[in-house]
Amino acid sequence: SANLMSLGAIDFGIVVDGSIVIIEGILAHIYTKRLAGKHLTEDEMNAEVEAGAAKVVKSSAFAVLIILIVFFPILTLGGIEGKYFTPMAKTLVFCIIGALILSLTYVPMMASLFLKRGIDLKPTFADRFFGWLTGIYNKVLAASMRRLTLTIVSAFALLALSLFIFTRLGAEFIPTLDEGDFAMQMTLPAGSSLTRSIELSEEAEKVLKEQFPEVRHVVAKIGTAE
Repeated sequence: SANLMSLGAIDFGIVVDGSIVIIEGILAHIYTKRLAGKHLTEDEMNAEVEAGAAKVVKSSAFAVLIILIVFFPILTLGGIEGKYFTPMAKTLVFCIIGALILSLTYVPMMASLFLKRGIDLKPTFADRFFGWLTGIYNKVLAASMRRLTLTIVSAFALLALSLFIFTRLGAEFIPTLDEGDFAMQMTLPAGSSLTRSIELSEEAEKVLKEQFPEVRHVVAKIGTAE
């Protein structure tokens, strides 16, 4: 479903977040040193990648650690909730820690190998798009700073509204599922033969199909009640 796809995308995004920060830091370092038109040697590329990654190592590590803190309360759950969510939380925690180690070791090495050593500042579509977004953001930020009181009041009003809506939302741990089926049980007198049990089971199936047209399939099991 769309919900599962969205949750999967969020998990994947969290896992690769550290690597994205490292790559962005390396590219930002290279393109802000005014190296346009220069073709870097292997040693120069290694040095620039190391310097760019070093600038964002702390930011990447702290960002991942903040995400990991969210899962600590889940690891303390007990009962049914713990059985449901603790394995998922552990799996994601180990994935994120592994991805962090990978982003600090493997990713810079691969960046040094595969990033273009010829520095070209020709703007791409992504550059133009984010430049346009940056222009809009700067205008909104400037307008917000000019009307600081209104901005703060609006932010708190939206927070209060969101809390009010949250308290009105329904919630349940395991939603009721309507799978379109029902179960019934027949108890025969002790000592009933297998043949008699089969006959009564077939009669019950016939009654269900004849008197309840909405019943399409009947599955019967003969044996000890569970």
